[in-house]
Amino acid sequence: MLTWNAPTGNWTVLRIGHTAVGQQNHSAPASGTGLDCDKFSQKAFDFHFEKMFEKLMPSLTGLAENGKVGLLIDSYEMGLQNWTEGMIDAFDSRHSYSIINYLPALTGRVIGSAQITEMFLNDFRRTHAELMAVNYYQRFHELCKKHKLISYTEPYSGGVFEEMQVGQKLDISMGEFWAGLTVLWPNSSLQRTVKLASSIAHAKGETVVGAESFTAEPLSGKWQQYPYSMKAKGDLMFTKGLTRIIFHRYAHQPHPDAKPGMTMGPWGIHFDRTNTWWKPGKAWITYLTRCQHLLRQGAPVADLAYYTGEELPGETLIPENTPFAPPPGYDYDLINSETLLSATITNARLTTSLGLQYRLLVIPFAAPMSFKVLRKLSELVKQGLFIVGRKPSGPIGLADYSVHLQAFEDLTNNLWYSSNSVFENSSLEDVLRQLNILPDFTYSSASGDAPVNYIHRTNEGDDIYFIANQRRTVEQLFCEFRINGKAPSFWNPDTGEITPARVYQSVGELTRMSLTMAASGSVFVVFSNKYQSEKSYLTIIKDGLPLLPNKRFENTSLNSNRGVINNFTYTAWIKPEIDIALSEEEFFGKNLTDHYAIFPADGEQYFGKGHGIAGFTTGRNGIALYHGSTGKIKLVLVIKQPITGWTHLAIVYNQGKPSVYLNGVFFKCGEGTEMDIHPGIGLAFQQHGASYFNGEMEALQMLPKVIELQAIVSIYKKGVPAPQMPFTIQPIAGDNKEFLLWENAHYTLRSSLGKEHRYTCTAIDEPANISDDWQVSFPPASGAPANIALQRLQSLHKHDDPGVRYFSGTAIYQKTVSLFKDAMSSNKSIFLDLGRVEVIAVIKVNQKSSFTLWKPPYLADITAYLQPGKNTIEIQVTNLWPNRLIGDEQLPEENEYNYTDIPGKFASLFNGGIKKWPDWYVKGLPKPAGGRTTFTTWKHYDKNSPLLESGLLGPVYLRTAIKI
Repeated sequence: MLTWNAPTGNWTVLRIGHTAVGQQNHSAPASGTGLDCDKFSQKAFDFHFEKMFEKLMPSLTGLAENGKVGLLIDSYEMGLQNWTEGMIDAFDSRHSYSIINYLPALTGRVIGSAQITEMFLNDFRRTHAELMAVNYYQRFHELCKKHKLISYTEPYSGGVFEEMQVGQKLDISMGEFWAGLTVLWPNSSLQRTVKLASSIAHAKGETVVGAESFTAEPLSGKWQQYPYSMKAKGDLMFTKGLTRIIFHRYAHQPHPDAKPGMTMGPWGIHFDRTNTWWKPGKAWITYLTRCQHLLRQGAPVADLAYYTGEELPGETLIPENTPFAPPPGYDYDLINSETLLSATITNARLTTSLGLQYRLLVIPFAAPMSFKVLRKLSELVKQGLFIVGRKPSGPIGLADYSVHLQAFEDLTNNLWYSSNSVFENSSLEDVLRQLNILPDFTYSSASGDAPVNYIHRTNEGDDIYFIANQRRTVEQLFCEFRINGKAPSFWNPDTGEITPARVYQSVGELTRMSLTMAASGSVFVVFSNKYQSEKSYLTIIKDGLPLLPNKRFENTSLNSNRGVINNFTYTAWIKPEIDIALSEEEFFGKNLTDHYAIFPADGEQYFGKGHGIAGFTTGRNGIALYHGSTGKIKLVLVIKQPITGWTHLAIVYNQGKPSVYLNGVFFKCGEGTEMDIHPGIGLAFQQHGASYFNGEMEALQMLPKVIELQAIVSIYKKGVPAPQMPFTIQPIAGDNKEFLLWENAHYTLRSSLGKEHRYTCTAIDEPANISDDWQVSFPPASGAPANIALQRLQSLHKHDDPGVRYFSGTAIYQKTVSLFKDAMSSNKSIFLDLGRVEVIAVIKVNQKSSFTLWKPPYLADITAYLQPGKNTIEIQVTNLWPNRLIGDEQLPEENEYNYTDIPGKFASLFNGGIKKWPDWYVKGLPKPAGGRTTFTTWKHYDKNSPLLESGLLGPVYLRTAIKI
């Protein structure tokens, strides 16, 4: 009851209380679903933790003793809360005033002024963040530690907390990234969280940076992914600081031999023991393990520290989306107030309490700031710190406003307008140039737009660079590293080999070298005084011409495309591997979709007003054409057509109107446009949206004219060109040899000492094509015949026998080849080149060796296992599950699956789940005969779904190379 002698006037009486928001936890089984706990309350969380683990914890004790068990707070998806018991005391103890007089602001009312009200709300939100950090995240860590469990968290997704603050409370922070395309929600944007997690780890001095890895929506999963298809995305995340892959997801398989078996609904890449490539995929896991190990050594190198600010709630900033985006060649970390307040200055570098150093602090937005942070900035600037960015807009909290307003304004003006160390109106590039801070790593490419990323660490005097190519094309690079006085070597994470970099040049503060990057290739370049080679060369001349670039490539694409307007043709062979977005319902963000075969760059930016650039992307479900102009991308033509395996595509622009041809057949014509349309090859860089997609593309060309159907058919009939050898010369380790030569020629090696070493190579034999007459055997119970003979290699999905056409699993190719004794010599190496493989091959020669080839080039040195005379070659080739699943859809149904009338893109989440597990599956009995080979709890395919390329495609060659 309110007892109050109210003054004269009209009054509104507020009765303020609190109640549960009614949020239920998810995702959870029905038996585990209920009201979410109060995450502002330690008492509530303790109760929740105890009840959840009281029966489970005893079974974890033994594993926990060995550090084998961790608990994860997943990405925060539970909505907001703003009160708890004890909130008044929690607020008052953190601020110099009481919350009581400001409670009406929580109902949307203004107290004093809008500015005062907002500053109170900032204090209120900061209280929320600290309660979450201490009573939920930190308490979770304490309880984990009590039980010897490792605490993990994905500290993001819009909760009432500061992402970096809560991440620093636990053992290991994680990000997440998704495989393939995301059309249900903008999940591709979550790859920013890997940089968040690595920044948190760096601030704590930790070397383990985790990520929920390769999560997949139904259109990108459904057994379409395999190690090579995922390699480039994993490498990209390594360059963002990832050092521990945590796969999403592994479905337990309760049945001994039902395949593919259990799924997690429609989700995931199916990283399960029942996947076809599970065993040969070990080679990829070995690769990831080596990468992770090297990337945990020493400390990260970054020039820029981006201050995340103090406003709440919200996602941590993405520097690339700010006015002060990091220029190419400069890495960064995010840094929050906690880390900044404990930092010092060493040699004009911002130095954290754990010793990490940054050349510049970047404050990208004009946001409110606390007086203690502003005062810290002033101290750091006096000691030599350089700042680039915006002036604070004012005090963030009410206490600072009441006590320090004038001092805040004076200090802000002094810093931003009276200091030579704070730059607000200069670009980041200009400041870096003015301070003579060179890029850490730069490159140019023969293609003009190679999408290449890097990360740099330093360890006990060594500098470790990881370089990764995002595109499935061979890229020739000219690189400059901000390193001098150390010898570079190449560390191959696939094989573990360490090879001296024989050709490089030190110029001033830089080391220059060329790199040939394989399709989606990667390499560690390690600079050290421990691996000095006796010889190094400045350049190599082949038949009078430089073999390797010794200066930056010039990008000529802009000039070559400028004069091509409205009348031109794209032609290419394409092999898409997942579905793509074909409707506006599936688009997200400025770029609409994630991956383009040719990115539609901004025509107005490149060529002026009224100009656009044509781009396209392709998937197993069709093709989409786009135009880019005025900062926007517009979908202009959609072709919904299943794409089966390698397919020839021609896009003909005639007076600005596109027509699309598939395998020499006209399919559809688009509308014209008022813009002048240009081709876009070579114009898409990573900061815009580099051209690479989920699949392969060969023989891409732009013809500056309209070509007729007859010419298109002629190109199509030539077929898919064979893969090209990416190397002419390679540095090698051991054997007292330096290089491997792949072509006969006259070579001149110019050393750093001014000497020339000449070598004439004539002993390399013509490659022997062994693509004919292979015997192929198939495993029992696979739906395929026991064996077949192939007179000429081709994809199995083109075979006349349905059992072969729909085969999924591991097929064994066998052939006997004869070698003359004189084909083998001490300085000659013989390689088996498989050409194209779908998707993993294991090679055995004379039953003596085993090589797993999971990425191009599918090339193995088999010299040591060959013998004069007859040699048996066995190639075990593993393909993917979709072909057999589609083949089984040609047969009568054996189980019932759920289907709904839900329209649009979300239908994939509800259509395909099995209604009832069959008795034989539940009891672990053999699958009854019914015609079908497979069983799965989720159906992704129907009988008309497009098949995948399958098996050994070749051409297969025996190649020789000479060691010198």
